[in-house]
Amino acid sequence: MEKRAIVIAGGGTGGHVFPGLAVARELRRRDPSRPLVWIGSRSGLEARLVPPESLPLLALRLGGIAGRSAASTAAASAMAAAAVLRCLALFIARRPAAVLGVGGFASGPACLAAVLLRVPLVIHEQNAIAGGTNRFLARFADAVGVSFEQTAGAVRSRRVVVTGNPIRTEFFAGSEKDRKGQTLQSPVSPASSGSQRLSLLIFGGSRGAHSINEAMTSALPHLAGWRDRVSIVHQTGQADFDQVRNAYARAGFDSDVRPFLDDMPLRMRQADLVIGRAGASTIFELAASGKPAILVPFPHAAGGHQLDNARSLEASGAARVVEDSALTGERLAAEIRELLSDTDRLRLMGEAARPVARPDAAARIADLVESAISGSFEAETARAPEKTKAPERRG
Repeated sequence: MEKRAIVIAGGGTGGHVFPGLAVARELRRRDPSRPLVWIGSRSGLEARLVPPESLPLLALRLGGIAGRSAASTAAASAMAAAAVLRCLALFIARRPAAVLGVGGFASGPACLAAVLLRVPLVIHEQNAIAGGTNRFLARFADAVGVSFEQTAGAVRSRRVVVTGNPIRTEFFAGSEKDRKGQTLQSPVSPASSGSQRLSLLIFGGSRGAHSINEAMTSALPHLAGWRDRVSIVHQTGQADFDQVRNAYARAGFDSDVRPFLDDMPLRMRQADLVIGRAGASTIFELAASGKPAILVPFPHAAGGHQLDNARSLEASGAARVVEDSALTGERLAAEIRELLSDTDRLRLMGEAARPVARPDAAARIADLVESAISGSFEAETARAPEKTKAPERRG
């Protein structure tokens, strides 16, 4: 008899898609015979990233609601209602074993259908401040996994487990070889040897960040003295790609500018310093890679969660935080010069980042899913969230 499928629901941005994919790989590793299905949106990054993983993708017609006009909100609400009905019909026809919600507006329809049909539901909140969809769903879920300790006490649910944020295992492979078969340098070896350029990696999430792009191009004149000492890799997003690429060319910097980097784990391993936003995936990727960072939180993130994410890494001594409202080319150049000039500090910041990493995050969330399916959670619901542990892993 064929096993019932586990549904992974959510997406939109890489911050939701990549953790879901990490858990999918762990679930598949444990039980290759268990079908997995992804439910997301047509417009999200999952439409591009999920199919290559050989995961069936049900792409719903959806749109976010936050920040929209009244007419757009009404249209998005109608699409969401239709998506819920479609998920209900799908789950009635083929009841899933469980649903795992990984966040983003695309997670709502499938997770709500799971609640209505009493399908076991686990959700994962990546950020320090829970998003609206997950805050609503948490009270109905069998279990909630959270990335940050401080989130546990703020989520209302029967069971909250601090799991960390799942990221691709490649981010933990700091000693692997690069594509040419050469062992990668340690984070600060180029600076200490004096024979190679320092490497600066800049990205603003999977869709880029206009303010970071603009500040970096404005910073180039203030970094003229570093032109022969630094090599820059910059993920711009599509909108600013030509402008940023041309700015580096005019300024004469050694640069590799791309709309999107498909090999981010490799790029991060090769970086001496990283500049980026402060989504949960970025925080845990930096920690796994042991990289120092300048973080510029996205100012319009729901509930200001990126600032809280960034402050958590800053508190560990692994990052500097520059708020978007204070970001200028001159300020960014000063931060870059200060850090790249002090290789001991870069090394210490990188070392401070590593304890934040949770290599077993995907396994912990997979544990929650398996426990929800088997009904093996402990009966009591009273608990102190910050002390809650994941169920023991089997095998």
